[in-house]
Amino acid sequence: MRVNGVEKTVLVHVIHYRWDCRYAGDALKAHREKFMGVCRVNPTADSAAYDLSRWVARIRIPRRAPQSGDRRHGGLDQ
Repeated sequence: MRVNGVEKTVLVHVIHYRWDCRYAGDALKAHREKFMGVCRVNPTADSAAYDLSRWVARIRIPRRAPQSGDRRHGGLDQ
């Protein structure tokens, strides 16, 4: 990343680990300043809501106020 001038990136959990997001989670925790992540939660599992809550708590999703023109948070300029 440094060699190519990439400051931050998103890690996407690979499908061959199925619902086990620990590898991506460990990388995210080790380098919070560089990575955001996408995890997989089995939507048909009875524990889906709990699993998602557990990953959110474990990884600590950064929160910030919407900025003008920020489409990620619905703060579109009208």
